[in-house]
Amino acid sequence: MGKGKGKTKAEFLDEYMRKIGTLAGRWASMDEVTYAVVFLASDRARYINGIELRADGGYRVNAR
Repeated sequence: MGKGKGKTKAEFLDEYMRKIGTLAGRWASMDEVTYAVVFLASDRARYINGIELRADGGYRVNAR
């Protein structure tokens, strides 16, 4: 897929995310999503309920 065009997988994914209008303009790292999950599973988030936390880099906002 990306290698056929002379790009690394990371370059291909970043270009694709910019193309579809993701505000972050890049693919998320595993750590970025993990931090949100760990926080919500921790005692620090015990007062949080009924929230939809979108870890999508701004995809749903789509500023195009």
